[in-house]
Amino acid sequence: MRLTALANPTRLGVLTVTVIIAIAPSFTAEGYSAIVNPISQLGAQHTQNSWLMNIGLCALGIGPGIDAWGWRRRRAISTVFLLIFSVAMLFTAYYSARPVDAGIAFDAHEELRHIFAAMVAGYAFALGAIGFAFREPGLWRKLACIVAAAAASIIPVFMFANPEITGLLQRIMLATCFLWLVVFLPRAAGQH
Repeated sequence: MRLTALANPTRLGVLTVTVIIAIAPSFTAEGYSAIVNPISQLGAQHTQNSWLMNIGLCALGIGPGIDAWGWRRRRAISTVFLLIFSVAMLFTAYYSARPVDAGIAFDAHEELRHIFAAMVAGYAFALGAIGFAFREPGLWRKLACIVAAAAASIIPVFMFANPEITGLLQRIMLATCFLWLVVFLPRAAGQH
């Protein structure tokens, strides 16, 4: 893999948000738990240093968005879903979740917009990965697309059903999806 391939926008976006997810809990509200709380609460309303996580969410939207824009003529439907994912991630960063501290007042409408944008991002990601699966030549590459799509669409159901481990489940989902974005997406788009 060439150094320039490592520096594509998607990989830079994933690297940025991964580093922020790793360090932001040290700079956020007291009581935040990576096992219990989703990453959105690192960028929550009225939360110390929330801008840090919101920059990470923007990077995750902008990186794949730049790549998808460049591929728009080659990968019709899967690229459209990747662009929708990118825009939805920007809205996920713009609208914030509720704070970790239940005693802090927050704007419930803003949180609903955040949740809606995150849901759109997740399902657009899943549909985009499925779209790439139809175009992939090998069984393992098709399977990687399907696993990423399944992680993005099925794990959130378990997150809602198991609030005591929401953060852990989300991180498993993100690790799966980030791996696909970094390793398999460039190959699927013909960029090695």
